[in-house]
Amino acid sequence: MNRDELLALREQIVDTTRQLALDGNASAEDKIDILIGLIHSGDSSPELFHRAYETASSLESDDKKMDAMLDLLYEVDARISASDTENASQGQTAEAAESGDQPSA
Repeated sequence: MNRDELLALREQIVDTTRQLALDGNASAEDKIDILIGLIHSGDSSPELFHRAYETASSLESDDKKMDAMLDLLYEVDARISASDTENASQGQTAEAAESGDQPSA
């Protein structure tokens, strides 16, 4: 399979898994693993984050709830860090354009 075929297959797998995680009747323990896996793989939609939080909150075991919350917190922090890095990079590019300098590598 070439790259485009693999990307198309990946998109189908993500869509199917996402639908099952959001609308399927899997246990909360199974759903949270799937939801966090989807987030980790790059699906950072607000709906998925909120559903993951709701699912983690519904876990019966405090140990599993804490693990799920920490996993989710890690993913939220990763998105915040990526956003901060992107914003800083855009700011440097804008400053360089205003001053006529080239952005530093």
